[in-house]
Amino acid sequence: MKKKWLVFGLTAVVGLGCLFACDEGGEGGQVSATDWTNAINNISFENVVMDAKMKMWDGENVVTNEQTYKMVVNGNNIYTYDESFYLSTSTTVGGSSTQTGTRKDYDKTEEWLTEIDGVTYVYEKDRYYDEETGVWGDWQVAPWEVSEHETVAETKEELEFSKQMIDIYLQMGVSAFTYDKEKESYVMSVSTADVAIDMEVQIVNGEVYSLFVKENVSMSSFGEGGRQEIEERFTFKTETITLPEQDKLNAVVEGVNIEGTYKFFKMIYGGQTISVGENGITEDYFVVELNEDGTAIVNEKGAETLEGTWRKGNGKEIIITMEGTDRTFIKDGYKLTLEEGEGAIEMILIKS
Repeated sequence: MKKKWLVFGLTAVVGLGCLFACDEGGEGGQVSATDWTNAINNISFENVVMDAKMKMWDGENVVTNEQTYKMVVNGNNIYTYDESFYLSTSTTVGGSSTQTGTRKDYDKTEEWLTEIDGVTYVYEKDRYYDEETGVWGDWQVAPWEVSEHETVAETKEELEFSKQMIDIYLQMGVSAFTYDKEKESYVMSVSTADVAIDMEVQIVNGEVYSLFVKENVSMSSFGEGGRQEIEERFTFKTETITLPEQDKLNAVVEGVNIEGTYKFFKMIYGGQTISVGENGITEDYFVVELNEDGTAIVNEKGAETLEGTWRKGNGKEIIITMEGTDRTFIKDGYKLTLEEGEGAIEMILIKS
């Protein structure tokens, strides 16, 4: 449901809030070269608010895409808000005539990410605007679940990458910028035939407080005269994030905790699927117990009970050791999956 914030400019500049806060140690908030370098090299994305805007025009100066985006990072919690407008063109062929029309699409998306015990959970909702009726639709909610596509750590890495895109300018040092007393920020403007970039850097108490970047780019791919404008601001401050439906999140987390009893659900073997309820198969056909102390018990119908140990592997891997032999299971929410023979046999257990 969520659309990523896309950066299209030639320099891939990401809109950051004022990255550098004004240091009170120098005259008028100005800082020394050493303070500047220390501030730049010690930026942390553990607590930051990113506000961004993007707008695109075609060669006829018609707005074809407009996006407003906000991201709040507070430790292991991340909130994003995305409001977008798209102008799409469609062609209809009927009989001997061809008709071309345009449609305006609007949508709003909110997303929450939270990391608990190394697992990222996601909650999303979005709504769409009907141009014909002039009415926003109801919010469509995707409730809390284990995130399959992004983690809190990966999202923070994206912000780090955004900063790296303009580091070539920041590493030039404070002498490459001009101090603006009115803005209490250091400013810089650079341009080529196709790209113009404006930056504002603010440093407070020796630390980066905010960074603002505005980029105008000529986009020939959108026709002669096509262009794009991006504004991004990173403000390094702590903003509270309230997670929705906390009780439902707690229930999902409980189901994802590794320790517990997992019972047979189905097995795929030789292209055939055997499930509980078929041919007298019950959930007790194969049972795995993972205990808090790291011990494991495996009960297979018609076989001797085995006792051993379990440990976490890479990512979602759970490695169970019985009689000196390791078996790697994949933990996905309530499911525990074992694959053997490069997928020739797949057994799925469900936490009871």
